[in-house]
Amino acid sequence: MSKRVVQTALWFLCVCLAANAQITYIGHRGASYDAPENTLASVNLAWKMDVDAVEIDVHLSKDNQIIVIHDDNTKRITGKDHAVIDTNSDVLRKLDVGSHKDSKFKGEKLPLLEEVIATIPKGKKLVVELKSSDNVLPRMAQILNNNDKSSQLVFISFDKEAIIKVKQSYPQNPCYWLCNNKEFLLANIRSVADAGLDGINLKYNIIDEQTMELSRKCGLDMITYTVNDPEEAKRLIRLGVKQITTDRPEWLKNQMNNRISMVNHRGANRLAPENTYASAQKALELGVACMEVDVRRSKDGVYYNIHDHTLNRTTNGSGLVSETESSVIDNLDAGGWFAHEFKGQRVPRMYDYLKWIKGKAKVYFDMKDYRLDEFIPMVYELGMENDCFFWFSTWKEAAEFRKRYPQLTLKVNANSVEALDSLKRLYNPQIIECPVRALSETFIRACREKDMKVMPIVTGFEIEAFRIAIENEVDMINLDCPEIFSNMMKNNGVFDGYKLIAHRGGIVENRYDEFEPASIQAAIDRGYFMLEIDVRETKDGVLILNHDDSFERFYNDTRKIRDLTWAEIRQLKPVRGNHRPMSLEELAKMCAGKVELMIDIKEAEPSAEFLDKLDKILTEYNFFPGAYFINENIVRERFWGKAKFSFRVPEENMIREKIARGEDVACHYFLFDAGTRLNSSLIKACQAAYITIVPSVNFGHYRYEDAYRGAKRDIEFLQKCGVIEFQIDSDFDDWF
Repeated sequence: MSKRVVQTALWFLCVCLAANAQITYIGHRGASYDAPENTLASVNLAWKMDVDAVEIDVHLSKDNQIIVIHDDNTKRITGKDHAVIDTNSDVLRKLDVGSHKDSKFKGEKLPLLEEVIATIPKGKKLVVELKSSDNVLPRMAQILNNNDKSSQLVFISFDKEAIIKVKQSYPQNPCYWLCNNKEFLLANIRSVADAGLDGINLKYNIIDEQTMELSRKCGLDMITYTVNDPEEAKRLIRLGVKQITTDRPEWLKNQMNNRISMVNHRGANRLAPENTYASAQKALELGVACMEVDVRRSKDGVYYNIHDHTLNRTTNGSGLVSETESSVIDNLDAGGWFAHEFKGQRVPRMYDYLKWIKGKAKVYFDMKDYRLDEFIPMVYELGMENDCFFWFSTWKEAAEFRKRYPQLTLKVNANSVEALDSLKRLYNPQIIECPVRALSETFIRACREKDMKVMPIVTGFEIEAFRIAIENEVDMINLDCPEIFSNMMKNNGVFDGYKLIAHRGGIVENRYDEFEPASIQAAIDRGYFMLEIDVRETKDGVLILNHDDSFERFYNDTRKIRDLTWAEIRQLKPVRGNHRPMSLEELAKMCAGKVELMIDIKEAEPSAEFLDKLDKILTEYNFFPGAYFINENIVRERFWGKAKFSFRVPEENMIREKIARGEDVACHYFLFDAGTRLNSSLIKACQAAYITIVPSVNFGHYRYEDAYRGAKRDIEFLQKCGVIEFQIDSDFDDWF
């Protein structure tokens, strides 16, 4: 690892530690984004997420039990109309409060306060919002009397007089006054301090420098609620807020650790087809804060999320989007071009897509074909006006947008400090997108002085560009590969997510024989994602694993495999160890669900029966569609549409011609050749076409030089080109 990489890692670790230093994350009604609010499922999930505290709401039932519920009526979360104060607890606790969130939570019940208190782990806090404090306090005293967890409770309430009374009753417990109105806060904050309360719990949007300064002068601690936006959380932390209540505690904490908000260009478009629900879902799983969508309009006025002006590249249709009816677009396959497993993905209708993503991520609108008077009202109708930003490809369009909608967030592009003054004056943008080469302390400071966030764009697999963005601590980053950037953010600015394919079926390194079960298991245990295997056929038609056409190397038997039966092969004894050759089916049973397979069929002319058996085994053990084949001709014909097939450097022109003709390439082919033969031009062309790249780095490629030095040189070059999959002899995996 280079000195510069180590320095970056140490710097980034310090930044991350500082970002979350002494910040308390409070799960609002538990982990209420992921589980039904104020239930044991939600509370326990929050504890599992290692939150510092959980906030709950309580009401008193008719029979004097303290029920954990936010509303004073059960209708919103159960569909049944029961006023809590007028209903006995046995009736309330028979209601299903989970199904409204998700069917998997069916049967969740309203918990009692004492049940929630019992879940509090050592060192954690339970924040109890009193909704009806006067009648709750007597029962509260009964519950807390001699309860060994009573000191772990914090009380909050909007009723100032009531929370003062609670403080008088429980002087040892922290008590906070809730407030969501700044004028009301300013009028009452001194009396709150004089009454001996510990602090104030404010809605995030009334917190500013004035309220922070006043709370400090009054000696009051501060909690804020309910913060689900990383950018808002960063603002609050910069102001000095130390306790944040959120529906998404684990996610928000991770986002704050990340520091840099990921804006995902067309979704996770190297893991799933661009601009589909599949790519968006993968992006969300990787912690993306904002999704870029491309706005286009069909002939009949329906808005879609699709990048190109034609349907040709990313669907099985053709023609202009603007000249195609929605009834046609709705039925197109938008996934099969990318990979076989995504066949059937549709072009998302924009309205439905925005409804689906609301609350999961913000949206970046790349406005390509639109009518402002149609599109902007849709954004407002969905309540997303504060959770999005816009970009236009011409300055004229940007100026018109800013004139008509001064309150909405606009992104413009710039790469120099000199351009910022005029951009601010003419367009008042909130976000500046720039190339990574433009990043400098001067440029970033100039943007921030004008209240403009800095967002470099990094297309493709540019690991060095990601490192530069991290080192400059930008605000946001527009990228294709959240899987790479999120890995670097979690690993102190260093990427360690390479996908390795074990040559000859596993870990060899002079410790194991090729295709020995222990070798295969060692590869699985080390985290290899795929095994390269060589398949041959015995005399009696059994498919087995062996590279050579005989067993001479490892079993000292010179007979040809095609002349031996499986029964005879099973009797072979190795030169070392205690194993025998494996059949393909034995390998499939061992590896199913653990690793994928790269298959090299060694039979020069495999028979139809051979291919039938191979198909049966790979299908039965679910190795399609993730399999790679290093074969052509009849094998390619037989398994076309079920797996990917290799092409090598001399076939580059063939692939380029297919791309030029508009043929689907990414779903069918992967570039596979020696690392010594690959060049940056071909690598970048394949990456632009979404083609998987798999260099082989094996001892056989370095016959005329020291293999370790040669492998290290080629691996480092390929890593700089953004290659993340490698087929290697395991001796070389130290460089990953």
